[in-house]
Amino acid sequence: EPGQVLLLENLRFYSDENSRKESERLPMAQKIASYGDYFVSDAFGTSHRKNSATMVGIPAVIGHGCCGYLMQKEIMAYSKLLGGAPRPMVAIV
Repeated sequence: EPGQVLLLENLRFYSDENSRKESERLPMAQKIASYGDYFVSDAFGTSHRKNSATMVGIPAVIGHGCCGYLMQKEIMAYSKLLGGAPRPMVAIV
């Protein structure tokens, strides 16, 4: 219903979530995307995962996505830390 928020359990351990085959990830992403109009991720630690039904698939199905406050905070902290560092540089994260 309008105005409701849906919070899902950790989907990382579902086989379709981590499948290397897009044909297995896409139906999961489509099903989850059908529940809402917006996708907000606060999972900075998993945002690099390209083979993910949730991190890549849902925003692709909906057509957009955004980061939450925690992810924004982490990106800003890294930007502040690394932004003024002399180049060349190496950062181990």
